[in-house]
Amino acid sequence: MAAAFDYANGGSTNPGTSFSFNMTISSHDARLLMVVVAAASGLPAVTTVKFNGVDMTYWGQTVSRGRVYYMLQPPVGTYAVAISFSSSARYSAHGACFYNVDQATPFGSVVSTSSANNTDASGSIYLTTNDIGFDFCTGSSDPSQACNMAPSAGQTRRDIARGAGGGSGQGVATGISTIVPSSDGYMNLSWHRSGTEGVMRDLVLFPVRGIPVATSSFFVMF
Repeated sequence: MAAAFDYANGGSTNPGTSFSFNMTISSHDARLLMVVVAAASGLPAVTTVKFNGVDMTYWGQTVSRGRVYYMLQPPVGTYAVAISFSSSARYSAHGACFYNVDQATPFGSVVSTSSANNTDASGSIYLTTNDIGFDFCTGSSDPSQACNMAPSAGQTRRDIARGAGGGSGQGVATGISTIVPSSDGYMNLSWHRSGTEGVMRDLVLFPVRGIPVATSSFFVMF
């Protein structure tokens, strides 16, 4: 059974040491909640990430700007994602919920990369038709401007956020998107920055795995 996207939301600080945003979890089977956190400079100094008061599991970090957390079978309903930090800075975060996710092995081979030219960030992951692709892009931005980053054609932008404060290039801009494969194989996912302000930083790509399809065995009697 193929994994599917359900809901996304996010928030940011300007700057601060904590913030929260709500996530609404629907009553689907085999749920997965992912939360991604980024900082304007360096890795975010996260102390806790909680959903409905329960600690989320730390997955790991991107190349230089983000951290990723997840929770299997989050409770159904609308609850807060609460994030706290050990130091005040400009942070942003997103939550994304999926369903029909393999609870034993929710992720395939994850790819984490960084921008080579400050304008684009891209990477390639292997997806099957039982998966859904999820990516998280980080960058810096002019806090006086709106987020000027967007995913490529074929990807569905799910949320975008900006942590402002400071001067030109000192804000943090982040976005998440999904893609549904039409066949098994490698797919390229990318984000592009338009305008003159901001720098693309990291991109991490997750194959979110669907529930394995049961196979039948046939025995022939002679």
